[in-house]
Amino acid sequence: MPLTKEDLQAIRELMREETAPINARLDAAQADLAALKEDVSELKEDVSGLKEDVSGLKEDVSELKEEAIITRNAVNTLLNWAERADRTVVNAGLYEESGE
Repeated sequence: MPLTKEDLQAIRELMREETAPINARLDAAQADLAALKEDVSELKEDVSGLKEDVSGLKEDVSELKEEAIITRNAVNTLLNWAERADRTVVNAGLYEESGE
């Protein structure tokens, strides 16, 4: 007994009804996946920006270290000069020695 056109339409309608929940779940999963892709894309942009910021901070810290070394050396040079100058002034008799 061959299926009539009406039989085929009824089967098609039953299949649509039965697969509707599956299709709805698939649609929801696709929407969730699209949202996740967008979130991941935003996170990648944020991470890229953070990497640039950290790179800049590393350069700044490196410069600060170099400047600290220069400053430390300059201060040490000034302290050494001050000690030598102080001894020179005392030895030249520019200060009165106490106890005389």
